Amino acid sequence: MPPCASAHECRTCTRMPAAAPVGTSARWASTAPPPLPIRPARPAVGKNHRGLLPALALIHAKAPLAAAAPPPPARRLLAARLPPTHAMKQAQQEAPLEVLRRHWGFSAFRQPQQEVVDAVLAGQDALVVMATGGGKSLCYQVPPLVLRKPAVVISPLISLMEDQVMALNAKGIPACFLGSAQLSQQVKDDAWRGKYQFVYITPELASTAVFKLKELQKTAGLALIAVDEAHCIAEWGHDFRQEYRHLYRLREALPDVPFLALTATATPKVRDDIAANLRLKPHARKWVMSFERPNLHFSVQRKQSPLAHNFRPLLDAAARNDLEPTIIYTLTKRETLEIAAELGSKPGLKGRVAAYNGDMSVPERRRVHQAFMNDDLMVVVATVAFGMGIDKGNVRTVYHYGAQASLEAYYQQAGRAGRDGVRSTCVLLWSAADAAKNAVIKSNDYGSAEAASQRDAGTDAITAYIHTPGCRHRSMVEYFAPGAWQGVRCSGGCDNCEAAAKGGVAERDLAAEARLLLATVQRLREMGLGTTVNVLRGSRSQKMKPWMLEMTAHHGTKLHGAGMQFNDAWWKGLAGMLTGCNLLSNKTVSHPGQRAYQVVTITDAGAAFLRGSDPLVLQLSGELLAQEKAVREAAEAAAAVAAAAAAAEAARDAVKVEEQRLFRSLQDVRKAAATAAGVAPSQLLSDFSLWEIVNKRPGELAGLASCSGCSEHFIRSHGAAFVRAVVHFCGSSELLSVRDTEAAPAPGSQAGGSQSQRRHSVPAAGGMCSQAAACLSEPKAAASEAYQRFQVQGQSAAVVATTGRTKPINPATVIGYLADAAKSGLPLDWERAVGEAALARDAADTIYEGILAYGAQGLGAVKRALPAAEYSQIKLVAAMVNCQQHWFGGEQGSGGGAQVQVQGQQQEGGLQPPCQQQGPGEQRLGAGAPLREITLGNGGGGVTPGEPDAKRQRTSSGGGGGSQAAMAGHPLPLLERDVVLAWIGLHGPLSGPQLAARFCGGEPHQAAQLAGILAGACADFDLARRGGSSATSEAVDLTDPEVQYFSL
Repeated sequence: MPPCASAHECRTCTRMPAAAPVGTSARWASTAPPPLPIRPARPAVGKNHRGLLPALALIHAKAPLAAAAPPPPARRLLAARLPPTHAMKQAQQEAPLEVLRRHWGFSAFRQPQQEVVDAVLAGQDALVVMATGGGKSLCYQVPPLVLRKPAVVISPLISLMEDQVMALNAKGIPACFLGSAQLSQQVKDDAWRGKYQFVYITPELASTAVFKLKELQKTAGLALIAVDEAHCIAEWGHDFRQEYRHLYRLREALPDVPFLALTATATPKVRDDIAANLRLKPHARKWVMSFERPNLHFSVQRKQSPLAHNFRPLLDAAARNDLEPTIIYTLTKRETLEIAAELGSKPGLKGRVAAYNGDMSVPERRRVHQAFMNDDLMVVVATVAFGMGIDKGNVRTVYHYGAQASLEAYYQQAGRAGRDGVRSTCVLLWSAADAAKNAVIKSNDYGSAEAASQRDAGTDAITAYIHTPGCRHRSMVEYFAPGAWQGVRCSGGCDNCEAAAKGGVAERDLAAEARLLLATVQRLREMGLGTTVNVLRGSRSQKMKPWMLEMTAHHGTKLHGAGMQFNDAWWKGLAGMLTGCNLLSNKTVSHPGQRAYQVVTITDAGAAFLRGSDPLVLQLSGELLAQEKAVREAAEAAAAVAAAAAAAEAARDAVKVEEQRLFRSLQDVRKAAATAAGVAPSQLLSDFSLWEIVNKRPGELAGLASCSGCSEHFIRSHGAAFVRAVVHFCGSSELLSVRDTEAAPAPGSQAGGSQSQRRHSVPAAGGMCSQAAACLSEPKAAASEAYQRFQVQGQSAAVVATTGRTKPINPATVIGYLADAAKSGLPLDWERAVGEAALARDAADTIYEGILAYGAQGLGAVKRALPAAEYSQIKLVAAMVNCQQHWFGGEQGSGGGAQVQVQGQQQEGGLQPPCQQQGPGEQRLGAGAPLREITLGNGGGGVTPGEPDAKRQRTSSGGGGGSQAAMAGHPLPLLERDVVLAWIGLHGPLSGPQLAARFCGGEPHQAAQLAGILAGACADFDLARRGGSSATSEAVDLTDPEVQYFSL
């Protein structure tokens, strides 16, 4: 259609003059043309022309003509119809600035507020994309005050509307909001009568109130329709709202009312979708401002455990009484409650933290919102419902506990910080599980295939942002406006730029590693990143299918185990960088009745790179640098462990040689004594008893009584010669020394006694105990690292387990690592290790007996015989046996924490030294002999029989089980999460009744524990469910045979 011949826009058509192009006032965009003046209506307009006169009179009421005499009454109507004079035009141009000064106290508009206001006053549609805090609201608040007509503002959240209404009312501007939370009928009636300057409504109400809006236009006139947070219109936007897609009906019903769409986050594709769906006029004006927020500092960190460690700056500020308004966004409602409870218990934060989520009632949410606005609450832990809904300028810190599903969502929520222009902080705390959580959360929201594809692209964008080694400000600006970034880095506004300023930048050709990763992804064909990394790391878990172990790249390189030189976090960090390079992509897979999950795929560019031989020189991200440092430290620790183990083995070999020399020396003494007595040497004393003397090396006659086979007659007749030989040999030996040993019990006394008086033997030196060694493993890199941190750096098992790791482990696993390290001959602080393992002395005795009886069959056999003992406790006792260590220093068991209490009768005669052969007539606990039952008690002195045991928090690996109460005398073995998951992985899918029959045996406590493990594993995405009520309920019902559990 050709442009209108008129110099101005015709009111009888929608054509624009030829010289009115679309403006894009940004610092990289061209300057928009001046606004078009409003022309008076033609007389032929008919009945509608009468409604125009009051509007024109209101427009010029603030600027009366200076010298012109008022026209006679008969000419007043004619004067209103005449074209505006130059003075009238000048008055109209000055009116917005006058309104700005009177209501807001500002002397000038920001760029491009003046242009947007003028465009709206000229009756034009407009789209404004402006960063949070840039002043979008003034763009639609000033024109209605100039025109003195009501305006309708469509906003997606009640909390956001309440903030805006509150701010306008504080300036003396009548405003209200309509929606489900508005309980006053009077307010509703007055709003539709035009008594409010601004009426905020929800999109749901807007799409159903078309008739009322038309009536409001007829009676009072409408200055504009503003659509705030317009990105909600886009089906693939991060906050898509179906009701927004119906707002085009308002344009059809109100063709002459200017439409103004505003948002802080919109990619070019989303901007086009907004304009098309709202039916903005063909020549609608557009302004896309810079997306950079220079006053915000962005950083990315991995999640840590325990939870409070993630918010250390916040806790420090609270302790200093220097707390500032803070928002913590989470992915789930449950996390809002958990984090709020955890932080609320810390010093300086009690009563100053609250949760905010969709499960709370409207009054509760309003109370939290108002308290935060009034600075009565300083920290709000919220879901996305609080994202667009907070209009507080002095928010100083925004945490994200979990990566959002897209970069648009993160940018929009992080933009709540520093809206007043003061320097503020945005911290993203992430883990590899966040993508899986987002896949589940968004799985039911996907509409068309294009929408799903665009949301996967959003996941790629946030992944690239997390792993980028470059400027984080640049990543966001380039995402929303490609090519708009000027320069290389920001001025210290992100963690990466700060590291670069300190010289922490490294570049390397990663082509070889990238091709290994890409080849593995290509061969696996849409599987999770965790599986990809497991293949490269050479995992042999049950999830590894036989064909995965044999996969090769196109040039024949075997992929399984090809990346063992780097840890899991390094490979996942590289995958994030390759996603940013468009070589990898994420895809959400969703099947009916099942949870959605995330897979990684190779892009066309990735496939081309894989076939070629080009280098890939990349700047290493902070994540990769940190993981490479960890790998180096682990390798150094492993080398130190290996060297120490070799030295210890050499020392043991030297001791064995020296013991063999002592044995031969004692053989000479035995032969001389036997010759004098006229008997054979073996009849005087057996070789077994001779080795007893070598191992115990008594320095006095009384010490011989503890050696098996040394009778009272032998001691009286020949003991002195053997003792002298031992003392003489040890005096000249550098490796062996005389030992102080206990005297034998007096004849007729009871050897065993009570539990507190039981004799705890020193395990014999010499040969290694085969039963104990079978319960231990060769120390690997993880064990070496744990040993280094525990023994050398003095860290506790809990600290070793939860800090400095990509994924926390159980402290009990650390105890097992320490036991493996001790097996190699490294010295260990046994007292600390025993305390960390919550191992009581009586428990150690019982575990020791189990090792003697079942240890030859391995760790699992001992665990099955002693189901209430922890794996870590069994391994620690095995290590003590293997290393010939005392059980404990004193008579009392280790205090604090849980411990294992012995039930039943006492074994008489005390414990024999481990791994020694039994002499004639001596009793030994053989394989298959019944073991005494054990139950779990609370530290110190155990549990009084007949009284219920205190609840004990589990220290074994597992999740969801919580704690359980065990009655003394009624053994209740603990379920192991790993055992349950392994069983499901091997035999699944399995129903609740099948699992209960396998693990519970009709015991209610076991059923509750199993349900907790299943719930925790599903929440952690280790398990998935399908069938029955699994699609609508997260509750675990073990009686429902329709719900099937299977391993992911």
